[in-house]
Amino acid sequence: MAHEVPTADVPQAVSGTSGHVTEPDVLARGDFFWQRILLQWLVLSGLLFTWSLMRVPVPGVNEPHYLTKARHYWDPQWAASPPNAEWPAGDVFLDSSNPHLFFYSTFGYLTHLLSLHDAAIAGRLLGLAVVAAGWIQFCRGLKFTGSTGAARSAAPTWSELLVPLAIFLMIHAAGNWSGEWLVGGIESKVPAYGLLLAGIGCFLMSQQHRGAVLCGLATSFHPLVGGWGTICIGMALTHNWIFDASSRPGIKRCLVSLGLFLGAAAVGTIPALQLVVSSDPAAGAGADYLMVAYRLSHHLDPMTFPTANWRGFVTLLVVWVLLRCARTATKAEWQWERIVLASLLVAAVGVVVAWGPRPLKTLAFSGLRVKLLKFYPFRLADVLVPIAVAFEIAAYLSKFPPTFWSRVSAGMRKPTLITGALSLILVTAFVPGSDQNPSDMNAAQRADWIATCEWVRENTPEDAVLYATNERWAVKWFAQRSEYVNYKDCPQDAASIMEWNRRQWDISDWQAMAFQDWRVTPEELQALHEETGITHLIVSRMGPFLVDPVSEQGDFKVYVIGASDSE
Repeated sequence: MAHEVPTADVPQAVSGTSGHVTEPDVLARGDFFWQRILLQWLVLSGLLFTWSLMRVPVPGVNEPHYLTKARHYWDPQWAASPPNAEWPAGDVFLDSSNPHLFFYSTFGYLTHLLSLHDAAIAGRLLGLAVVAAGWIQFCRGLKFTGSTGAARSAAPTWSELLVPLAIFLMIHAAGNWSGEWLVGGIESKVPAYGLLLAGIGCFLMSQQHRGAVLCGLATSFHPLVGGWGTICIGMALTHNWIFDASSRPGIKRCLVSLGLFLGAAAVGTIPALQLVVSSDPAAGAGADYLMVAYRLSHHLDPMTFPTANWRGFVTLLVVWVLLRCARTATKAEWQWERIVLASLLVAAVGVVVAWGPRPLKTLAFSGLRVKLLKFYPFRLADVLVPIAVAFEIAAYLSKFPPTFWSRVSAGMRKPTLITGALSLILVTAFVPGSDQNPSDMNAAQRADWIATCEWVRENTPEDAVLYATNERWAVKWFAQRSEYVNYKDCPQDAASIMEWNRRQWDISDWQAMAFQDWRVTPEELQALHEETGITHLIVSRMGPFLVDPVSEQGDFKVYVIGASDSE
């Protein structure tokens, strides 16, 4: 006969049974409940922050993109190149629109107070603290039964928090489907996902108004993360409205929630909506195609996702279905699963829209397809499915095999789960992955690259215009000068995207002309300066140049090809 595991020691509520952790009613303990939640929040924040720093060194993959933009937002003179009648404006990325205005206005202020490096560390700490709070609220929502006082009394145990978190981080480190991630550097989607998880937890606890505000704030931080999350929650609530009359909310309550959501979402949504409406339809269509088929195809075009990514995602779906079918879920867990299924439905529609031979422009209705794909229909499923799998595996570990738990003394069951979770968190921080080295350089090359960029910062005028011909990682971050163009730093408004593309073609055309004789002469460098306004080149593999560099560090050389206005 199988041995039953006591609910006080194993995360029974996560497993989907109706039992909850046996403990005195926390309402009778006064503030102890909130002291426990506060302690859990501090511990989870510290764990996520530590995992982030251990796995992803500063700057992470998108931190130079977001934080240099925020720095320029608060100080337009930083890395600025004054417009000149002969040349276009300076940095096409820094001078473009601000689609994540709420993030720049809040987290971005750290760049005005601190160095970029310190702002990234402080931003990670704050952003992951929001994720930790959202994780706790989400775990509370999964435990909700709807009984009197349950909304407050359903405090998650340590094992209920840490075991699924450890499994999620393991999946997170192993890879993803469409390039989406949550724990690493700081950018607008980090607090957005934290707020979205908290909002989902509130909806699971029937706290509809509070959930609407949290989802609205998530949308302000990142319109696509919060927007898709809210749509998926709405799809789950619509299912309840149609098939479950007992839980059907009133019209007035729904309208109030909608108003709260729109009010909280307006700050970030209005600037983003302005980008969608292009004054020039031709430029808008061209910009959409560049984003979907060229610059962000690894996020937006599922036909270009690596086979390994597809294999991993399908494996997660199979694991989730098998484990889910092996047990009975609570009402709150059913609600959560409908949200996950809604995200999968959105992703499936995206796959259907993208399906067909490449290039994209040869497909029927290619313009409409591209316009739909640019809204990242795959990103939400790329995060929610691993979270769902993590909780299902945690439920499985809490119940099987019973012979294992029968051999563990009652006093050691909870420490065993917690110790295992903490060990897994530590190990997964070192699982090899591309996020650990966004520069794609070895240690010696990276040190030489940073030294080269810092030489530029210390020895060039503030209005210098750079172009890095080969390695382009974190140029503005270390050099703190404007760039003529950078493939990574693509703007998001149509006019700036088209200018970004034109500048890349200008460089490509110049290179084709200059290397007709397999060398670069002073006259050809002067021609590049007169056409673009570039004053300094950072070069590693390009050449040979028939001029001497002003700086040389390892493989990297700096060439002066023209004078800026201040020289």
